[in-house]
Amino acid sequence: MEPKDSQYDAKRSSNASAPERPLLPLSNRETAAEKNVNSLAFLDGLRGIAALIVYFHHHNTDFYGMDCDIMHPYGYEGRYHIAQWKFIQLFVAGGTAAVMVFFVLSGYVLSRGTFQMLQNGKSTSSIHQYLLNASLRRPIRLWLPPILVSLVVALAFHTPLRPVGAFIDYRRNVFLEVWTWFINLLETVNPFTGHGPFLQAFMYDPPVWTMAYELNGSVVVYALLAICGPYLSIRHRMIALAVSLVISFEYGHFSLVPFMLGMMLAQMDVESLDKPYIDRMSERTRSLFLNGMFVVGWYLLSDLGPIDKKTNPWFGISPSWIPFYFYHNPNFATNIVGAFCMVYAALRLSWLQDLFNRAQWLGRVSFALYLIHIPMIWFLAFRVRRFLGYPIPDNEKPRFYDNLLPIPDVGPMGFTTGLIAMQLICLPLNLALSEVVTRWIDETSVTVSKRFAARVMAKLHL
Repeated sequence: MEPKDSQYDAKRSSNASAPERPLLPLSNRETAAEKNVNSLAFLDGLRGIAALIVYFHHHNTDFYGMDCDIMHPYGYEGRYHIAQWKFIQLFVAGGTAAVMVFFVLSGYVLSRGTFQMLQNGKSTSSIHQYLLNASLRRPIRLWLPPILVSLVVALAFHTPLRPVGAFIDYRRNVFLEVWTWFINLLETVNPFTGHGPFLQAFMYDPPVWTMAYELNGSVVVYALLAICGPYLSIRHRMIALAVSLVISFEYGHFSLVPFMLGMMLAQMDVESLDKPYIDRMSERTRSLFLNGMFVVGWYLLSDLGPIDKKTNPWFGISPSWIPFYFYHNPNFATNIVGAFCMVYAALRLSWLQDLFNRAQWLGRVSFALYLIHIPMIWFLAFRVRRFLGYPIPDNEKPRFYDNLLPIPDVGPMGFTTGLIAMQLICLPLNLALSEVVTRWIDETSVTVSKRFAARVMAKLHL
């Protein structure tokens, strides 16, 4: 995620030396011309909350099991828990939905600066230099932090801190471990293969699978901006983006769809394309519409399980409108639409901006939290839950700290005492380590990407 020194101010968009681009969930802090919004810093809070949702999702699946009840909708196959209620479920099992929010925000912030340059009448050469500079920075900003974090994890496997349990296939020595890490990293960086928890997985830091799709989406965004941006009118630009959206929806990868929606939202914002329609509404109607977008977005982001009427009769939405490519997971489609509605509402509701502004620090460390939380489950949470009396498999060796402070695991699933007690220990330590990783690794990647881009641009005499 973006440290403060790389936040983007729209006034700098005339400079071909592009400001640092946000990472995964990302947001820039930029001036919103012709709007009563001085900053988009509140989007940092939104991505921070999204990263925290991913954190809780993985901790819940690790504590209760990958196919536990709260991973399914309320009433699915006779399962009823408060954590399965719509709106609540997003915060306990909404990791996939949060990733869709990341992708929409990426499409938005990666394209907004270029659209502002077009609005300000900048030359085609200036825009292309701006995009080239951003394209040079983006891979380093995306990949340097995951590379460094995962390398530390691989090395830590051969220390006394190695995770307890037999779920990881350790190599015989640290040299073989580093070699395996390197090969696995090359597979993960490859943008031309499928990635994901059940496809090509990065065993040293599983959430890194999204980085390949972040890079793919970024390349598509920059290519569309370079090809269509300077040469098309606003109307034709929106048509081109709409066509790209349809193609992505029907024939492309699911991750490209939220990027396209983010671009369309950025163009809409910069040119205030929706303002004439919103201004025609009465104050009451406008409030109902914008708050309704927030509620609809939250609801669709909470759509995490099957939408088959036979297994989920109360939901009642037919998947027949969802394109073929999404049939393997129809919820991707509803989550993407929900992410678009949420970001749209956040850009226009002052009370929601105030709420997200309170989470700006969380947004600052969100990329680090995203990268470290699974390794921290391995190295920390496994030990903490045994310390608190979590049942120990028969095939695992006893440890001196087992059951030192046994706490009965009672209460509704998703909010049981065992999980809450574990989070009282794990969450503060994860956030503290996220701050350290942000300062030592994430901010370093900012500096490296800036210097690399500056040298290349200088070599090209640009």
